[in-house]
Amino acid sequence: MQINRWLIIVLFSAALIGFADSAYLTAQHIRDVIPPCVVLNNCELVLTSKYASVGPVPVSALGILYYGTLLVLLIAYLDVWNRRILHWACWLVSAGMLASLYFVYVQLFILGALCPYCLISTLMTLILFSISVYIMRID
Repeated sequence: MQINRWLIIVLFSAALIGFADSAYLTAQHIRDVIPPCVVLNNCELVLTSKYASVGPVPVSALGILYYGTLLVLLIAYLDVWNRRILHWACWLVSAGMLASLYFVYVQLFILGALCPYCLISTLMTLILFSISVYIMRID
């Protein structure tokens, strides 16, 4: 069955938004600046917690790797239309969804604070995951 191009466009757009969000947070982390948290209170608690880094690497940099890899896979799929590449992207998104669920758990139940930037990434991954499940079911 042919994958609707709009699904690929939505996947690409969500991955691009997630990449930009992660890049912004990583740049702010490198500059040692807490981004403004206008929508939710105490998001600086999330961004400065021990959960915000894996060793010296900020989690947002891992987000750049995740979304960047996903973008490369989507571009490769659009180039050669090989379904296997799209399946790899869907499996990557599944891993990203598990990570997002973990980080939402940490924010809600361990830190008791929410980060709007983190929630944007979670929303993008939820969109990606929903479409990935649909693609894997029709294939």
